[in-house]
Amino acid sequence: MPQLIKRFSISLQSLALFRGLVALTVVLAAFLERVGSNADISLIAARQISLYLDILISVWVVVLGLLLLIGYRTRLIAILCLGTCGLAALWSVGQFGLIAGMLLPILFWSCFLPLGAAYALDSAMNTARVSLPTAVISSATVALMVQQGFNYWLPETLFWSALAGSAASEIAGSRSVIWILGLLSPLFVLASLYLNLYRSVLVAVFVCIHLAAVLAFGQPTLLHLLAIALWTLYLPQSLWDTWAKRIDRPARRGLSIYYDADCGFCKKVVHVLRTILILPKTPLATAQSDPSIYVDMETYNSWVVVDWQQNRHFKFEAIAYICSLSPVFRFLAPVLRWKPVMVGGTRFYEAIANNRKRAGLLTKPLKFHTSSVRLSRLENRIVCLCAVVYFTTRLPQLIAVLKTIP
Repeated sequence: MPQLIKRFSISLQSLALFRGLVALTVVLAAFLERVGSNADISLIAARQISLYLDILISVWVVVLGLLLLIGYRTRLIAILCLGTCGLAALWSVGQFGLIAGMLLPILFWSCFLPLGAAYALDSAMNTARVSLPTAVISSATVALMVQQGFNYWLPETLFWSALAGSAASEIAGSRSVIWILGLLSPLFVLASLYLNLYRSVLVAVFVCIHLAAVLAFGQPTLLHLLAIALWTLYLPQSLWDTWAKRIDRPARRGLSIYYDADCGFCKKVVHVLRTILILPKTPLATAQSDPSIYVDMETYNSWVVVDWQQNRHFKFEAIAYICSLSPVFRFLAPVLRWKPVMVGGTRFYEAIANNRKRAGLLTKPLKFHTSSVRLSRLENRIVCLCAVVYFTTRLPQLIAVLKTIP
């Protein structure tokens, strides 16, 4: 049994990717056209107060979605997202009425997950000396992964029933194939828990299936985007370890960044840059710790970036250099090194360097802290109780759906 429970662990990198896709879904749901009749839309448009409230909710949802995307105070933002998206669903804002049955449970379980433990502003500000584990397991991870199986059967998230009723299902034999695929999907979800080497392949297959459902059969984009987000939770740690080895090279290993110890703004910025550019092993040190580096910092009024060949980079050019080492954002390096951009960027850097106190207001909301990824016993029990209630109340719906199988 302990080994079975261990299979419900989620890699912190997978959790970060999941967070990004859910946040993207929340933002898109606020922008896309509402699901409803033209009469409903006209009625709302005729009522100015309702229209203003509709816009206000949409803007607030977008703000919360963007904060969730960058990983700022993720637990609080997840809670606010849960409440706001629930309100948006009741008020029929955007397409929240369509995805609420799937989105709201996801956001609820997410309130108990360390969404900001990797690739987030929260992780950038985490000063805990004890290294975080590579994966996390709790009652929330179990509930979230079990929900992925239920999603293929529950009426409010039943992709395959809608797909079977589309024009594509009129092709000979396709309706039966669609139903069989939908019914067997939860079994594939459970099977993935016992796989490691081939789990990534299974995830890729289902991602392609959901993309095909949108592109070929015209299925609701947001529902399938949420399904893809849930599938990313099954990506094993071995996949991320393999990716880390492939992008590893001497230039990244030899990078060092020095900042002014007397500048709180500078310290926060270098921590954020290291996280955003996905250079987690890059050492950060104060310029005062090295006399030679300190002299250069005073001379150029700049942070100091030392590359693997011991060359030193300053000001905006240093930003372009570390971007060139980023496994994700290196495509920006040629743009940043383009002469007009470099000139403008250098002037902007100098303006910030000469007004650090004012610039510090921008990073004031960011606070250094220590955090862990473990849930307390009370939190685990709360999630367990909620999971039992949630899945038990869905059983009648599940039985009703199974009776409709052709």
